[in-house]
Amino acid sequence: MTKRSRKKPRYKSKSRIASATPKTAQSPRTPLRRTASMYVAWIRPKFLAYGAVVVTCLGFYSDLNIFSARVSLLAPDPFDPKDPFSTRFQIANNGNFAIRDVSFRATFDAEFAGLSFTDMKTDARPEHIPSIPAGEAYSQWMKLQSQALTNEKDHIDLTATITYTTTFPPIRRTVKQRFVTARLADGSFHWEKYPLRTKT
Repeated sequence: MTKRSRKKPRYKSKSRIASATPKTAQSPRTPLRRTASMYVAWIRPKFLAYGAVVVTCLGFYSDLNIFSARVSLLAPDPFDPKDPFSTRFQIANNGNFAIRDVSFRATFDAEFAGLSFTDMKTDARPEHIPSIPAGEAYSQWMKLQSQALTNEKDHIDLTATITYTTTFPPIRRTVKQRFVTARLADGSFHWEKYPLRTKT
């Protein structure tokens, strides 16, 4: 008698069971979601491009600030009211590079003992300065024998013009500054910086 062979039950593996389970259907994209994704894809490269332009402009501005010249006129403080132009002004180069071919001139309006003077010119010495290194100042003398400031209303309204050439880039520039004499409570006389007068 032959023995009847028993068939072993077949067991499905977990992977086959998982693959056999039906997948849930994905919800179709709505028109609003499709429009939003298209807008994000369109604006992203433009946003990156604009950001790159802004960063480049900021870097260029910082470079210009490094190379830009900063020239100012320093007034003597205090001065002798009997001879207001006896002391020397100073042309200061506060930039990072030297300035060249510096010229200086000044005009002023004044009142002495009730008499008014307009568009007066000073005799600047020297008239031409070859160069002023960075961080240094050059003394400028305005050779002029003016009257003394004796009365309370006596004053001098001075406008100085400094013209120079920058090192990099080589550009000719002009700086104007205005100073007016002032008598303090202790009786000393000083040059006070004033804003430039607007042309009418």
